[in-house]
Amino acid sequence: MIHVVEQGECLSSIAKSYGFADWRDIYNRPQNAAFRAKRPNPNVIYPKDEIFIPDKRDGTRSCTTGGTYKFRLKSSRTLLRLEPQDAQWHGCAGKKFKLEVDGNVQAEGAIPADGVIEVSIRSDAKSGVLTVWIDASQAEGQTWELRLGELDPVDSMEGVQARLNNLGFDCGAVDGENGPMTREAVRAFQKMHGLVPDGIAGPITKAKLEKVHGS
Repeated sequence: MIHVVEQGECLSSIAKSYGFADWRDIYNRPQNAAFRAKRPNPNVIYPKDEIFIPDKRDGTRSCTTGGTYKFRLKSSRTLLRLEPQDAQWHGCAGKKFKLEVDGNVQAEGAIPADGVIEVSIRSDAKSGVLTVWIDASQAEGQTWELRLGELDPVDSMEGVQARLNNLGFDCGAVDGENGPMTREAVRAFQKMHGLVPDGIAGPITKAKLEKVHGS
């Protein structure tokens, strides 16, 4: 069957909804060759993308009574990676943090030395809140709201806007409209990274944006 991707879905959540423990069982199917060519980064797919879903294989096994058997359940982790920065674009290694996913505390403590928070989350997780105490004197800390699974590919205007917003270049609403706020945010990003500040998100700007953002 063919699954049409909806906003907020990722390969892990789609695989889980069809009873697959590993998203690769879907992504690597020969019938999805065109999809893989279009979306070489499996972490970023787009609403209305079409994915072939294979039939689920029978997981039963025959065993004789009185014996002892070991079975290994195939599964994969869904990793969430975050690299928070302060207003001066400095990393937050060593700072206290708390990460909540779908209303539950997923991880807390000190950010590792490389500045990256990496945790395993449910494949169908939808939202989160990251709090970082950049200044130890802060009572509440700096917070970021996370919309998991909703990052569109950088070749779409929504993908450009979302990445710019995540990096602190305010585009306003992620609406796919190349309005004045978006053009000014693009121009500010271009200036910071030594690109021609024309406010146009062309191929060079998109490639740089994807690299800086990390996906």
